Amino acid sequence: MKRDYLLLSFGIVLFAASVLFLFYSFSSPGEKNIIETEDMIIPGSEEKFSGEVHQIIIKEGRFIPDYLEITSGDQVEWINKDVQEHSITFEDALLDENLLVEGTVNQIFITEGEWRYFSRSVPGITGTIRIG
Repeated sequence: MKRDYLLLSFGIVLFAASVLFLFYSFSSPGEKNIIETEDMIIPGSEEKFSGEVHQIIIKEGRFIPDYLEITSGDQVEWINKDVQEHSITFEDALLDENLLVEGTVNQIFITEGEWRYFSRSVPGITGTIRIG
């Protein structure tokens, strides 16, 4: 009987730990530098972000502009106007999104600093975003 209570207690603790793990795994990333805009709507709020929208065009094998200064809370939209697919891949692996021809990727930046990115599809295509 005492053994049954111990097993039941262990099961309850294990279940609670699993629930907490899942909760924190799917909650907002805290110190993450980039937040995906598709998941930005908070229940009960229609606002996705409070900053400006900046566009970076991918055309003729380069990012235009390849250097962009923005403010914390601003959104960057990459638009692929090139003849092939690209990726938006940050050096520190905070974002790695494939971008189809005529496709877009939108991100909100919140942490100040300088963030370098590139296209895995075409070597040598690089860009930098400075948040200040």
